[in-house]
Amino acid sequence: MADTSVAINRDQLLALSVFIAYFTAIIALFTTILRKIPLGPSGKHLQWKVVTPYGVLALASLAYTWYREQYKDMLAYMAWSFHNYETRTTSPLASSILLRVGNWLSETALFEEAWHLVCDDPVKWWWSEQICVFTAVWTVYVFEQARIRRIKHAWAFMLLGFMVSMAVAMNLFYLHVSLLPPLPKTDRKKGEERRKPDNGPPKLLSACVLASLITVIAMPSLITTPYFLHNLLLMHILLLVPLLLPSRDDHRPRDTSMLYAILALMAFAIRIRSTKAVFDLLNPSYNLTSLPTVSSEALGATWTILHWHPAQASIGWDVIWFTASFFIWRGSTEEAQNSYFAEEVTSAIALVGFGGPVMAGLLSKQ
Repeated sequence: MADTSVAINRDQLLALSVFIAYFTAIIALFTTILRKIPLGPSGKHLQWKVVTPYGVLALASLAYTWYREQYKDMLAYMAWSFHNYETRTTSPLASSILLRVGNWLSETALFEEAWHLVCDDPVKWWWSEQICVFTAVWTVYVFEQARIRRIKHAWAFMLLGFMVSMAVAMNLFYLHVSLLPPLPKTDRKKGEERRKPDNGPPKLLSACVLASLITVIAMPSLITTPYFLHNLLLMHILLLVPLLLPSRDDHRPRDTSMLYAILALMAFAIRIRSTKAVFDLLNPSYNLTSLPTVSSEALGATWTILHWHPAQASIGWDVIWFTASFFIWRGSTEEAQNSYFAEEVTSAIALVGFGGPVMAGLLSKQ
């Protein structure tokens, strides 16, 4: 039975405004980032040899996480959520599509709903956890490179990753890093080069990224509690804070090796725990003898769950794309190969994030 009323109430109007503001903010972030892409040495032309690979990776990851012919990912998730709302609602449906969308948005917490869908099971969380852990580590790299290369609006890359795709944001940031060399000593403040090098990263940065990993650890235990959304928001805010606050120090490189080592150890421990949770779910009584069989079952389960829902496909393929992008960037320049970020994080996160899905895909076809 359709309701012929066409008046939009305050809640519907607010929900529609927020929805429109979300896409407006995405456009604004893309505009802010793309306008800051450095030109070549002449100051007139882009260095297409650098722009092309990261541009292609950014576009490909955007297409895979937001719209694909087979799974349609993020856009399909919104369509699914709308249909799911209208299926379960007991209220009469409005005759106007605008009112129906307004009702859906005002009565559905899309952000929380999407994260619940990808966190409420050990196999689903195995995928989602990777992007949370990697983003925490990547925050250190963004902070560090933005300082020594004076990349403006570093927060925009992180916020774009939160709102669109971490793989898209990562490739756009790699593009800026590749086009902007570190500041020469002559460009730094007078007398700066005579000062002793800093011992480590800012305390605020270290505290925020370490605290964000604690929120990641707590996520599975909070999924059925009222604190789940609070923990989720805290995780995102902690990673934005260091990039939002203005830097009051110089632009010299800092020694971040110890922080990366701590993050890598924490990440490795977190991934072992989540992988064990998948094994326990599939076969609670597994042992060393049955470990190969359980491992094969786990890989198959992770590949299958990747495509069970548009929200899961979106975040899962984001994991695959940002890990692939990480390896490409790592092998692209000598600087990347010598980076603590590359050396220490690869073994802890990237091999699990990329190698696992690839093996799962191969095994699922056998």
